[in-house]
Amino acid sequence: MLSGLNWSTIGILTLACLFILIGYLRVEKSGRIVSLFLLVMPLCYVIWIWTSHNKERTEMWVALAAAALIYFLWHGFYGHRLPKPSSDNIKVWGQDD
Repeated sequence: MLSGLNWSTIGILTLACLFILIGYLRVEKSGRIVSLFLLVMPLCYVIWIWTSHNKERTEMWVALAAAALIYFLWHGFYGHRLPKPSSDNIKVWGQDD
């Protein structure tokens, strides 16, 4: 079953799904609805259209499962120690930094 899959597509889709997951879950709570409409939904739509056009739905589901597994492992070992995103702990870097 897994031998006929396009692994380069799975790799690209896994990275895209990780970007979406980490990007969305590291946004401040007040900005989540905006990031849902400006980050998550457009990227998921592009992924859906791309996999539909290339007939690679199985690759999409494998990549989504792999991204979820990688994200939960990352969150279990490292991500839970990061401070919750809020306006108080955002540091803007300027030219002097």
